[in-house]
Amino acid sequence: MDCTITKDEIETQRTVEEFLDWVDAVIERFKSSKQCREYFRTNKTTEIKRFREETFALYYLFKNCETINYSIKIIQKTGSQNYDAKILENKDEEFIEITHPLNGKAEKARMKQLSQAGHVPASGEVYKKTKDKQYVFDGAPKDEHSIVEQKDIIALIKDALSKKSSKNYPEKTSLLIYLDKGTHEEDFTESFTKEVKELDAFIEEHKLIFNSVFLVSNKHCYLKKIRDSISILYK
Repeated sequence: MDCTITKDEIETQRTVEEFLDWVDAVIERFKSSKQCREYFRTNKTTEIKRFREETFALYYLFKNCETINYSIKIIQKTGSQNYDAKILENKDEEFIEITHPLNGKAEKARMKQLSQAGHVPASGEVYKKTKDKQYVFDGAPKDEHSIVEQKDIIALIKDALSKKSSKNYPEKTSLLIYLDKGTHEEDFTESFTKEVKELDAFIEEHKLIFNSVFLVSNKHCYLKKIRDSISILYK
């Protein structure tokens, strides 16, 4: 079984339906063997990293956002350009920039434990042990010098917005904020309304350069339109 993903495979132009079907097929491919599962969790190639961080973000955007225009086509990019995906409809084009506000180091520790032990806590805080700089999980032994590594989710979202807004992007770029960690999904579901209101207030107070901002998790999608211009991305 081939466990790899190529640059050409990621950058293939697809309709929304084709994109969703492709991601589902790749997921099944990586679930097919222990070797492929471990490769997906731990491999650091550009293509695997892009798939984990950006393809999944687009997947849940298209899957969970009812406002998405299914007539568009998507081209995901793996280079160093100032956007992560291009959206096309006829002669019109727009762009998507993707960001992950949650703690990446802690989640890498989860994936490492999952690969080594075959299991990892489905919930609970992630802690950093200051003595040996190792990450452990709630319920695992922690010494008196351990500190909580996770920050408040909404603070991380605001920080991501501020950092991205200080950069230059093509005209008609939307920002996709992807909360990709299943460990946070329950908390995010329960506080979704409150966090959306806080995000709305933050966007209203700041002059953001994006056409729109999408806040997406594995179960939810929220769209905040910033500019009044017509977009091919949503209805």
